[in-house]
Amino acid sequence: MSESNTRESIPSWAALYVAVFGLVIPGALFWWLNRRYENEMAWAEGGGAIVFLFAAAITAFGEIAALVIAARKWRNLPAKVASCVAVLTLSFLMWVVVQMFRPQ
Repeated sequence: MSESNTRESIPSWAALYVAVFGLVIPGALFWWLNRRYENEMAWAEGGGAIVFLFAAAITAFGEIAALVIAARKWRNLPAKVASCVAVLTLSFLMWVVVQMFRPQ
């Protein structure tokens, strides 16, 4: 791999890292808090939903950042994978949030 190819692929790899870590870190934080406070009354009365929405907002911000970074190098495979991960994650988050606020 030449010097110019390495410089050209850095944004696409960065987009992939941002997409993956933007999903994993808030998800792991929410999972850890859920396991820790699942028996607490405040968590059951809405604290868990607030923390989930906060984690979802952080995840959405990370995935949008990954899309912006990946848009610079669409032809590279890591950028295409990052954009697919970001779009699928954002679609899933939107579906979950709509399901949360759907009338019973």
